[in-house]
Amino acid sequence: MNERLDAAKFAFVGSSSVGKTTLSETYKERYSGNPNVVFVEEAARIYFTAHPSMPLAERFAETAQGQVQDLALQQEKAAHESGASLIFCDSSVLDAVAYVRSTGDKKGSGRLLRKVGNWILTYTGIFLLNPAGVVFANDDVRQEDPETRQRF
Repeated sequence: MNERLDAAKFAFVGSSSVGKTTLSETYKERYSGNPNVVFVEEAARIYFTAHPSMPLAERFAETAQGQVQDLALQQEKAAHESGASLIFCDSSVLDAVAYVRSTGDKKGSGRLLRKVGNWILTYTGIFLLNPAGVVFANDDVRQEDPETRQRF
């Protein structure tokens, strides 16, 4: 692939229900109609929407998170290939690493990190959103409880 890796790319990361999508939507409105700006949707939401019956315990295991990470990587590569000069990501390829690590699986999270080690360099900035003071809300896709959110 010939990804255009000189685009400025920013990712919003953090636990569930901290405002990543809200922030992404704000920027999407701000840059509406600008062909040089591309938005990468949250891979986990896409993946788990397609796999609604997956048990909650399996959602944070290496296998599922590896598939989420693959989807995020695929979407980010497509964003680079688009020729955009500015890319905003509603999460990143690192999220899967953090979710697997939060379950205590150091080896699994290490494998996921090694898989995207060089790709991390394509981010211009990664913004970690703090859940403090943000009201937790579940929906049809997000099913974890507030304690699980805090663990992440």
